[in-house]
Amino acid sequence: MKEKLDYEYEIFYLDCMRQSKPGVYARSAEIESKKNITALLKEMAGRNPDAEKNLMALDNILEDAYRYVEDHRGEGNLKTLLERWLDSLV
Repeated sequence: MKEKLDYEYEIFYLDCMRQSKPGVYARSAEIESKKNITALLKEMAGRNPDAEKNLMALDNILEDAYRYVEDHRGEGNLKTLLERWLDSLV
C-alpha cells in the first residue's frame, strides 16, 4: 500500500513539475497538502490492516483523500479528517 501511495504522489508531483513556474507556484498548496496526506496515510494504514485493505480497493487513494480533505477543510485538522475519511470507507 505504501508503494502505491508513493507511486501516486510521484506521478502527481512529476505532472506538476512539467508546468511553468507560475503553474507550480499556483499548485504549491496542493503539492504540500498531498505530501502531508501521503505521509499520514502511510502511518495510519500501517496501524490498521482493515483500512489498508479498503485503501487498496481505490483507484487513486491520494486524489480521493485530497478531495475529502478539501471538501471538509475547517472541520478539523488533517489527521482528524483523514481518520473520518478512512472510517467512511468501511
